[in-house]
Amino acid sequence: MDKFATRFEKDADYGVVFSGGGAFGAWEVGAYAAIREWHGKDPVVVSGASAGALNAAAIFAGKDVNALKKIWIGLKNRAVYKKKFGLIIKLYFFVVLLPILLLLKAIRIPALKWSIRFLNNSISVLNNVPLRKKIEEVLAKAEDQLKKPPMNLAVTLSDIAGVAPVRVAYYCAMDSQFSPGNSSTKKWMQIADKGNLVDALMCTSAIPMAFPPQIVAPFTEPMVDGGVLRNDPLYPMLEPKFGTSNIYMVMASVVENGSANGVIDILESMMNSFLSVSFHSQLDLLDILNIGSAPEDGEPIYNVCIIRPEKNLGISFNTTILSFGGKKAIALIDDGYKQAKKMF
Repeated sequence: MDKFATRFEKDADYGVVFSGGGAFGAWEVGAYAAIREWHGKDPVVVSGASAGALNAAAIFAGKDVNALKKIWIGLKNRAVYKKKFGLIIKLYFFVVLLPILLLLKAIRIPALKWSIRFLNNSISVLNNVPLRKKIEEVLAKAEDQLKKPPMNLAVTLSDIAGVAPVRVAYYCAMDSQFSPGNSSTKKWMQIADKGNLVDALMCTSAIPMAFPPQIVAPFTEPMVDGGVLRNDPLYPMLEPKFGTSNIYMVMASVVENGSANGVIDILESMMNSFLSVSFHSQLDLLDILNIGSAPEDGEPIYNVCIIRPEKNLGISFNTTILSFGGKKAIALIDDGYKQAKKMF
């Protein structure tokens, strides 16, 4: 099979890696629909970061393709986040900024100091409390799944606030006898119960600056979006007794950034370039493992099929990663299905 396989045999066991992408998680559901349709059975392992972790956890909790589509299409912005500073900023303008314009020398310095203090104490611009309720709703029956996991699940969190070097934490649902490896750059934690899984998902969806960092046991330091350090968590698939040799990587980002014509384009290109470092480092590890473990016939131990959009989703559908549900979600799901269908 080629290095990046077009597909796997229908009866083969397989795993799915879901990348982060905010509202573009709807596109990933469309791609997963084509994968699930081809194999006619559930994956044996799912992993994800950020929105991809929410998809992985929903599949783990027993949600079928139709249920996943319904979740994403019916999702509203207000079910994910609330604007945190709408009224505060308006008051700030009239109470502070307007007097600055009127009394420049009299209050400019105090206002400036207050502004800096205000920004330093504001760790996010959005409040994602509503998201917790939505996650709990989706995982209503997850407690039973955790007692007897139907498949393996791993979600990534980014630890960037601790005193130790930045590292990735993997939260896993697995056979109780499985003890995954540890290293200085990643930590594995068993999901204790549904509440613990909900906390982990809140952490992995905490987009820096947009949403506040979250804490999940047993950690005491706050965690943020798993996509910051491991947006395409392939590593869990490579763990003996946990992963699988046939891996689909479903990614909501394009292969190339394209031309950058403005500040927003440049920032987006920088973010895509940053996230691609993790992606390529994992593929390099995959090559090493395949070379070191290949049998005499030279066939690789691990096979990967990468499914991603042909064009930038934000530009193609005139939307953003924080614009959820409705007709755009339907269009994203449809495009993801059509793109993945080409593989089969």
